[in-house]
Amino acid sequence: MKKHILLLTLGLSCGLVNAQFSIQKAVLEEFTGAWCQYCPDGAVIAEQIDQNQANAIVYAVHSGDAMEVTVGTDMASFYNPAFPEALINRAGALVSRGQWNSTVQGELTGAGVVTVALDSITYDVQTRELGVTVKATFTGPASGDMRFNLVLFEDHITGTGSGYNQVNAFNNTAGHPYYQAGNPIVGFDHRHVLRTMLSGAWGEAGIIPSTANFGTSASKRYTYTLPANWKDYDVTIAGLVQRYDGAGIGDREILNAEEFHLSPLIISNDVPALGQAPVMHLSPNPSSGVTKVAFEIHEAGMIRMEVLNTLGQHVADLGSGYMNEGMHTMAWNGADAAGRPVRNGVYLIRLITETGQSATQRLMLAR
Repeated sequence: MKKHILLLTLGLSCGLVNAQFSIQKAVLEEFTGAWCQYCPDGAVIAEQIDQNQANAIVYAVHSGDAMEVTVGTDMASFYNPAFPEALINRAGALVSRGQWNSTVQGELTGAGVVTVALDSITYDVQTRELGVTVKATFTGPASGDMRFNLVLFEDHITGTGSGYNQVNAFNNTAGHPYYQAGNPIVGFDHRHVLRTMLSGAWGEAGIIPSTANFGTSASKRYTYTLPANWKDYDVTIAGLVQRYDGAGIGDREILNAEEFHLSPLIISNDVPALGQAPVMHLSPNPSSGVTKVAFEIHEAGMIRMEVLNTLGQHVADLGSGYMNEGMHTMAWNGADAAGRPVRNGVYLIRLITETGQSATQRLMLAR
């Protein structure tokens, strides 16, 4: 039996009744290598950002080890990083690990100029063929050489030998997460490893107009067959809109991005065609930190997303506003309406649309 699923997805384009805005995402590209003695600390910080910053997209660009890929080499050659250093939206200079969190928070301040959406995602588990359309919708003016890209990265990569065993300067540092983990750490769990960028390091030119205004849109369809040695259920895709305006360190900025984990598409049985009721997926569930809520609506209009306790009492609002039809993402950080962390337990995430349709999912919070 052919196992295949189609998700219609359209990403984050939310706003108030008479206006639309783009939710800004922060892409953290961590330069790392199994040979790098301080990179275990970078891995810890990057994972904390991924867990605690709902609108951060994090992946690791490896150099000089068994996980190095051509696009990573191209990036390292251009940016000439120390290790571990990172780019945050490629907005300027490389950032040392002690500044990653504050720089990400700075990038997330304010609205973006473009919404990036992942539309019409398909994945066939037999042929391992992935299809996805990256779509850009501008919510403000922008100009220059703006390009599409699709990034694929894989979680939980381990291997044997020096190409995977992680050199560890913190083996004798009491209190560090990798204290007495070994030096090197054999069987190290490499997180968010960059596998490829389908339009190279610098993106696909000639699709997005060089001058964009409110409402300007463009899209590109990507197809790719995942290699047999990739764990498809650990693969995440990220669509980018990025600049290529010169040879300076800040001339290749990522304007915005959106990500999607493939795990909801890895299924054992055929799935019937999606109906008109909203569809919702929570990840992770159970959750110990930020919970990302992916949801599909079938008609454009106003929506509201809220958190309830099991008594039906209101806990928090996740967002409300106008959204186009398709798949969107929001997130809950486990806090109530006053910003206070809630107790562990079961909560209900509820979506209500302008047409009166709703979807509710149970979330187990266990921190």
